[in-house]
Amino acid sequence: MKILITGSDGFVGRYLSQQLKFAGHQVSGIDIQNRLPETLEVDLLDKPLLGRILGKIEPDAVIHLAAISHVVLNNNSEIYNANLGGTLNLLNVCTRLKKIPRLIFISTALVYGAVPAEKQPIDEASPLHPINHYAASKAACEMALRTFSAETGLEYTIVRPFNHTGPGHSEHFVIPKIIQAFKEGRSEISLGNVDVVRDFSDVRDVVRAYLIMVEQFQNGEVFNLASEKGTTIRQVVEMLNKIADRKVKIIQNEEFIRRNEIEMLVGSAEKVNETLGWKPEYRLQDTLEFMLR
Repeated sequence: MKILITGSDGFVGRYLSQQLKFAGHQVSGIDIQNRLPETLEVDLLDKPLLGRILGKIEPDAVIHLAAISHVVLNNNSEIYNANLGGTLNLLNVCTRLKKIPRLIFISTALVYGAVPAEKQPIDEASPLHPINHYAASKAACEMALRTFSAETGLEYTIVRPFNHTGPGHSEHFVIPKIIQAFKEGRSEISLGNVDVVRDFSDVRDVVRAYLIMVEQFQNGEVFNLASEKGTTIRQVVEMLNKIADRKVKIIQNEEFIRRNEIEMLVGSAEKVNETLGWKPEYRLQDTLEFMLR
């Protein structure tokens, strides 16, 4: 199968490309900058170039990873321009190809917003209530995708992954930031609210799920990807202290605490398990050990 990955040079894209190639698929990648030789440099906001590239590749499926993923960004317009604007261009181009490719859209669990603890783990039927601009841009993309499908017959799957990490993940995110402190031998680390609860998966499990989704395509479906286990940031540091046989002290910095912080975000993976047979293979401890090497 000919598969195109957008955002192929990003953290998840690099793992996904390897996973798909190993499974025997013909993989093409586009990214806003080509850090890898096989990647085509394409800005999704450049619609004419995007159209020419996809016209040449003629993919059977597109896995749309490309996005600005920082929750905190001073320029909110940049998030919507890149995430929604880029997705709209991709949808317009895909639906004008001779053969419309299937599209797997990588959304985010953050579209659910602040869900009460008694309603967690969160399943796919939970209403969308984003409380930051990144999540809002992804929710808008989901709505646009459904509309394009109704108008053109575009086949799609929406994926809402919860937190996932691994080697190569940017230090803008909390676990890589903590891992780097351990690697540098620091005695303390400055963090925000360390008692928020998150659902962490291993990037290797996540890309394996994307492979299954493209091979066992489920048109019009929405799937969470989650470990179904809640862990606080404090517990992550404690786990790393045990793994590294060290003691890194947490310094809580009020500047890192967001006003719209989600206190708890834990997902249900029941649907993806029952429908596609996917479940995580790696424990969080496995992931932390992998990252600490």
